[in-house]
Amino acid sequence: NQRFRPGFEIRERGMAGNTPKLVRAARRPRYLVLDYVEPLGGNEVALGYDAFSFPPHAAAFMRAIDANQPASSVMLPLLQRSTRLGFLLIQPVYRRGASLANAAARSAAALGDTAVIIDVAALVDSNLAKSNLLARNGLKIELYGPGTDGPRRAYVHDALDQTERPPWYAFIGA
Repeated sequence: NQRFRPGFEIRERGMAGNTPKLVRAARRPRYLVLDYVEPLGGNEVALGYDAFSFPPHAAAFMRAIDANQPASSVMLPLLQRSTRLGFLLIQPVYRRGASLANAAARSAAALGDTAVIIDVAALVDSNLAKSNLLARNGLKIELYGPGTDGPRRAYVHDALDQTERPPWYAFIGA
């Protein structure tokens, strides 16, 4: 991969003080490396990430192998925006022609995965905005999902304390 991406390295989640960041991955027997992302713009930070280095991500992959069907993760901090939560839907990709008769055979035949990462706040916010629900005063929405240590708040919109302005304010630019 150095030929196509100079400086490429396998990375994992780490900390720089209290700030999460990606660091060079530790040696381990198996990696699940993100080597393709679409769209690339804004997601470059994810290239080289080893999903096996983060237990909740690895657990979703192994659950998909065990169940022989797609699996989702718990709410995870997004690599691109660590202050936001999302989840992934993951489907293992297996070696062509390999036996997939049981979980052990599927695990041995797994080459990688295809996954979709869902930014919960972006998804919910865009849908509520398209429905014109965010413009209303007196509305508070909080969405929670399963996290690694119990429920995690993935989205909040709070317009309870906004005072309603007359429509003519828009004409004067207020």
